[in-house]
Parts: sequence; structure tokens; C-alpha cells
Amino acid sequence: MKLPIDPIYSPSLNIKVYDNRLGGAHRPLVATGSLDLSKLLPWAKGEGRKKKIKLLNSTPAPVVLASGSSTRREDVVTAPPIGVPTALPPVASMSVAGPGADVHINIPEDEGLPLLSDRPRARPVTSDPSPVRTLGDVAASVIPGTEDPSPHDPPEDTEEAAQGGLRPHVAAELEDEYIPPFETLTLYRGKKAGINLFEKLIAKKGQTFFRVGQMKLRLFIEEKGANASPMPSLKDMYAPKPYVLRLYVLKCHSLMPKDRSGSSDPYLVISSKGMGSNTAPSKLIKDTNSVQNRTLNPAYFKFYELPVTLPGDSELSVAVWDADRLGSDELIGETTIDLENRIFSQDWTKLSQKPIEYRDLYHPSSVHSQGQVSMWLDILTPEQAASTPPVPIGPPVQKQYELRVVIWNTKDTAFRDKSMSDIFITAYPEGLKSQNTDTHYRSENGEGMFNWRMVWPITLPLKNPRLKLQLWDKDLLNPNDVIAEATVDLKGFYKRAYKEDGTRRWTIDRQFVSLTHPNYQGVQSKLEMELQLLTAEEARTHPVGLGRGEPNNDPFLAPPDRPDTSFNPFSPWSYLKFVAWRKHRVKVIAALVCCILVVILPVLIGILKVFL
Repeated sequence: MKLPIDPIYSPSLNIKVYDNRLGGAHRPLVATGSLDLSKLLPWAKGEGRKKKIKLLNSTPAPVVLASGSSTRREDVVTAPPIGVPTALPPVASMSVAGPGADVHINIPEDEGLPLLSDRPRARPVTSDPSPVRTLGDVAASVIPGTEDPSPHDPPEDTEEAAQGGLRPHVAAELEDEYIPPFETLTLYRGKKAGINLFEKLIAKKGQTFFRVGQMKLRLFIEEKGANASPMPSLKDMYAPKPYVLRLYVLKCHSLMPKDRSGSSDPYLVISSKGMGSNTAPSKLIKDTNSVQNRTLNPAYFKFYELPVTLPGDSELSVAVWDADRLGSDELIGETTIDLENRIFSQDWTKLSQKPIEYRDLYHPSSVHSQGQVSMWLDILTPEQAASTPPVPIGPPVQKQYELRVVIWNTKDTAFRDKSMSDIFITAYPEGLKSQNTDTHYRSENGEGMFNWRMVWPITLPLKNPRLKLQLWDKDLLNPNDVIAEATVDLKGFYKRAYKEDGTRRWTIDRQFVSLTHPNYQGVQSKLEMELQLLTAEEARTHPVGLGRGEPNNDPFLAPPDRPDTSFNPFSPWSYLKFVAWRKHRVKVIAALVCCILVVILPVLIGILKVFL
């Protein structure tokens, strides 16, 4: 057949499927489909068809100092990983974004996992569905020393001793990153006459055709001539063969809740079947032992192995169900993988390590994602499976540390009372008990002096690597007032410590962090602080006390040199000394003089009468 040179004028390939009845005497039309040839023509330059699987490196990118010996984050240039745009990330300024927004202090913003697919997709989401903060929508502060040293590294989800390190990953479904070897054609059937009642219920207004199935085909288009290659035998190319399917499921992220409590009890169901089959799956694993109660972010680290025949068992389904004690279990969402498009794809088979992919989970009743599952898939021949052991996976090894936070001073603190504030600081890593400083009473210039140490035991990796800071105004009769707060993201700080096995101590130098309040414009206070993270062994070797208690070292915290006006107003002696005396000292002196005169004057008069 003749085809146009310009692919814009390319025709469509129409396919009709008939049912052969009565030995061919009656052949009713079953379905029809249409395939666009414009992107399949060999002379069309393959626009929109040429793709290459882009993986993110699992090793940190090299760091080159810009000049001198500076190691500040804003002075370094990082070579991007494969597949990451080369443009440098934006640098946040010192200006305040608006009410309730924290200041980002000259640190490039963490762009998270880059999106590799052209179509918009949800990023891998945080595993914490709860709000980051309790006082409005305050963004996490990024201070020098806490930025992620390798934000494009894959999550630390696996212990892959057999593969030697972390596995590469893609931030989407893998089939979005390569061209499948087959064309999948959707088949439809129309109706000349009226539709029945059931079809009316599922049909859209004016719809007279319905989807009835799918067809998978391989299309070859070559220019006619002496150099044309012979037509390959599809029967020989795609003869059914046995394979061993190995599925590694790591975690699920932000699942849709199914219980009234706003949570779910998710477990996994793995199955395989032929493409578009409405029959029961040929292989089914209902892993009720994987149930995790009351969570939307279950961590499974499960390995499944299924025998499959390809072509044949073309669809692998990974479904997440909610277990119910009363009533039947509910489907949360599932993702379907076309195994034939993988095993017969040269791009996929050339990958030495199959990457971790983040796949959206869908429910038949909704077009929106019901969450994500992180996983990877291997397809092996029986010989390969017999000689290659499964990759051992499991949650990351937990390590014990001690977090030390020193609160030095505050400045530029907004007043909640008329002309002064009684300032104290509350701090806590999320999920741990809060600690308070002592109170700097009667701050008249917005400054507070503390020299106060706080200590917490920390287990890494931590689910919510954030430090909450709150500055309060203390009241006697009324509830204490929150002046300002900030949330410091310590993900990069913790990540660096977790990876550096030879180091025993990590420090973020003394610096100011801006605190804001969602109901007030601008920065409400600036808090001077420093952080130290020590291994548990190092902390036992070099202990420190809380507050300014003993042992008081590293650093030594002297009692703050607060002004005389900073005193406890609830102490009677302090009140007489600093309030009554300062405000009424003239009257007090006058009263004392009068009292002395009253006592001495009669005596003087009596003496004078004796001598006179």
C-alpha cells in the first residue's frame, strides 16, 4: 500500500473482529478498533516514540567547592544525577513569604524526586498523613547544615547485600519511560438498534458504543524494495515459555482510608492472568499475614515468587485491600503491569538492575489515585531463578543517637503584652516529649537570654525528621500565649549521620532561625541555637546535663547575664525590690524621713525643754 511521506496525512489502520459461526456461513461483527499510524512510520523520525529508560543514580553526586575552603551549602555546585535537569535549583531569600511562612536561610530548596515522565504525576509522598504543624500552615525551616546532601538518592528502604548497595529508581511507573514492543488496541462494539436496560445504566448520554476488549499486536512497516527484510514468524518469536516472576513490594504511601476512623488495615493481594480476562486469575496470593492495622503508610518489605507463562499470563495485579472484622474486605486500589511488554522489550531486558518504581493505585469507581506502592519486578527463566537467590530486603537497620539542642538567645521578639513579654522556649522532635527552657521575665527590648540545653535519644532512620520550636509568653491567670514558632527539617542532617559510619559527632553551628505566626505579618522573633547529634556510644562517653546542670560542658553554659529588670514578678521580694522601690522610691524615702522625724522630733523637743 502507498503511505504519505508527511506523517500528518497518515491513515489509521482499522481492524474488525468477526465471530465465525455455522462453518463461516454466519459471521457477525464482534468489535472494531482503529490504530493511528502517524507515529509508526519508519520515516516519521519516531517523534513521540523514541524513549529511553532514565534512571536516577543510587550514589551521591560529586561535590566540587566553588572557591577556597568554604563548605557552605550555597558555595557548592553539585553535578546532577542522570536524568536530572542541569539547571541549579532556586535559592530562597531572607524575605518572608507571608503570614505563617518561615524563612528559608540561603539554602537551595529540595526539589524532591524529579519527575521523569512527560505527563503530570504525583510525586512520592511523605509517609506522615498528619499535619506538619499545629499553628497554621508554617513551612519547615531549612537552616545551613540540615539540607539533604543527596536529595536524588532513592529511599533507604532496602538492605541489598546481594546487589551491593541501593537500587536505582524512577519516580513513576516504568512503562512510562520506554516504548512497549506491542501496540495495544482497544476494541469497541456499536449498536444499530436501541440499547438494553443494563447498557442504559452504564452508558453516557448519547453513547451507542461500548468497550468490549483489547487486542495486542506487533506492527511492521517497511519500504517496499529489494532490501526489505523477510517477515518474521511471530509464532517462533513469541512461543509460550515458562518464567519465574519475582516481585519485591517495599511500602505503600498515602492510601485512601476505608474505615470510619480515617485509617485502614491494608494487606496485599498478588495475581496474574491473561490480558483483559474476566475469569479468575490463574495465580493468586492473598497475603492476609501482611495486614498492618490502622495505617495509611504500611511498610511491607515482602517478596513474592510466581510461575508464569509468557505470552499468556500477561497481566500482573498488585492490589491493596482493607481487612474488616465485620463484613467483607474492601479494595483500596490496585495497579496492573503488562508482563509481555516487559519481557519482550529490549530496553527492559538490558537493565542489569530492575529499578524501584512508584506506581499509582486505582479503584474501578474512581479515576484518581488511591495511593502509591513502591516496588520492583524481576522476570527470570527457570534456569536463572535456580542459580540466582532472591534479593534480601527488609527495613533499614536502626541506629541509636542522641540529639542535643542548645538554646542561646532570642531577639526582635514581638510583644503580646503592652510593653514586655515573659519569654520561654519549648522544643521537641516530632513524636518525642517536649522540653522547656527557664523563663526570661519582663523582656522590654524583645531579647531573651537562656543558655539552655535540651537532650533527646533518637533512633534513625526517623519517620518524621522535624524539630518543632515554639516561643511563648508566660501568663499567670490566663493561658500562655504563643508568640511564634518554626519547624526545622532535619532530614538531611539525620541522613548524613546515618550514612557516615566512621563519624561519631555531627554539629550545626550556632545561628539564628526565624520564627513566625500565621496570624501576624513578618518575622515575630529570631532564635539563636545550635545542634549536635552524637552516636549513643559517644553520648555515653561524653555526657551532658539538662538546662545548665552538670555535667556542664561541650559547650559550657554560664548563667545568662539578664538585666536587673528581668525578675520573677510572682516573688514578693523581687516585686518590692524591682517594682515598688523603682516606681515609689521617692515616696518611700519621704515616708522614712517622716517616720524618723516623728520619732526623733519629740525627743529633741524634750531635750530642749530640759535645757531651756
